[in-house]
Amino acid sequence: MNKLDIVREHLITVMQLIAVEASPVSTHVIVMATEEMVRDLAKHRGALLEWDYKNLVKEEHQKIFGKAFRKAYNFYKHANEDPDASFAGPDVDDLRMINEVLTLQNMHGYAKLIGRWSDEMVTFPSWLMLSRPTFFRAELFAMMPVSRGEREHVANLPPQMLFEALRRNLSQKGLLPFPQPAPHPRPPRSP
Repeated sequence: MNKLDIVREHLITVMQLIAVEASPVSTHVIVMATEEMVRDLAKHRGALLEWDYKNLVKEEHQKIFGKAFRKAYNFYKHANEDPDASFAGPDVDDLRMINEVLTLQNMHGYAKLIGRWSDEMVTFPSWLMLSRPTFFRAELFAMMPVSRGEREHVANLPPQMLFEALRRNLSQKGLLPFPQPAPHPRPPRSP
């Protein structure tokens, strides 16, 4: 396996974890490791990575990012400097959102590095944009095959139906070993 193979494996694993609504804390560690690898590989190859949360997400939603995602990653992976510390944020819902957006960013970076969108990953961007229709900049919708009608239809669906659709899609592609049952209901997602 080479580094790009590892990036691909990380991206598939993150999609699986997001689809089954696994711990956003553990998911975040893989998301951030992937982000570092994509960034380093792009730098080494001279590839320009234009997608960044700042140009994907509407300005009013960017406050959850800032340095929070890097701070969380460092807290989750190290214990040598602050073994008795408690985590102070971002909260779980914000961390889920951060993971999803950074995964989209990482997938785009991977696509730039291999020269195309991978078949395994083409569903995730549409799912994410349909799941959070008010979160992303309008320009991003113009680049994705998501119609306004699809966005309006999905906006009225319960979040669990969206996760079920992602799980079903991943299962059909052989990326989940079996159809996943719906997890216990949780509060509605923020935009």
